Amino acid sequence: MNAVTRIALAPAVAFAGCLACQAFVQKSPISAPPMVTCGASCAGDHLQGMATDGGCLYWGFGTEIIKTDLEGRKLGTTGRVKYHHGGPCVVDGMVYAPANHGKFNTEQEADSWVYAYRADTLKFVKRWKVPELRHGAGGMTFHDGRFFVVGGLPPGYGVNFVYEYDRDFRFVARHKLDTGYTYLGIQTATFHDGLFYFGCYGRKSADDPEGLDCTITATPDFKMLKRWFPGSPEGIVPVKGRLAFAITPRLADRSFGAILYPFESPERREIAWPAKRPTDRGGRIR
Repeated sequence: MNAVTRIALAPAVAFAGCLACQAFVQKSPISAPPMVTCGASCAGDHLQGMATDGGCLYWGFGTEIIKTDLEGRKLGTTGRVKYHHGGPCVVDGMVYAPANHGKFNTEQEADSWVYAYRADTLKFVKRWKVPELRHGAGGMTFHDGRFFVVGGLPPGYGVNFVYEYDRDFRFVARHKLDTGYTYLGIQTATFHDGLFYFGCYGRKSADDPEGLDCTITATPDFKMLKRWFPGSPEGIVPVKGRLAFAITPRLADRSFGAILYPFESPERREIAWPAKRPTDRGGRIR
């Protein structure tokens, strides 16, 4: 993935909370120092998203959820879970994680679910099928009593979609985001301080010559969109009152760790949108 290509490894730098007794140095796209470092996921997949309940962090690797304190010290894990879990959210003592067990980013081959785990023990509780996410569920957040789930987007679409559910995962609405096409749709989501934050991968194209990973902000009515650098396709979460985005370096044994950097960095800037082409009412480019 794009963030992984920006990595420099070094075997001599240790960090607190390392689960695999490894070490690394992260080459960040910003100059600010790291806020929190999490050790490697034993399940071996990169970070898909993050959540917090204010006192703990929940790191959603693709086949494992790790719980740490706000300094990155490990408190618990789900152990290996069924591939592919996405970015979680925490609501009322429960960790909810979207998952796709089919083929991601396709028109009809996804198999989308939401899983629930107890936040204190990370024990599995229940799961719900969410077939409306036909391109594959990838991330989720919670706002005003409702869940909002995001996911894949096959080429040919000019808008992204956000799927709204009640607390029992009964489908409420599908919202369109006038973003133009973003590679693999929306990866991560969080609601913070009156805004939705959506993390997307970048990919250079004629429509988007910079091809930067980005963070899209949206008002609660899914209007007033802005597109920001740094990007947050691997997680964005408030930590101690500051919004942080995640980067996941690959370690020497091919597993992944995770590092949080402040989103409000000197390098933070609004970036141009990809060229937006007319779409039909379903969101496909005409």
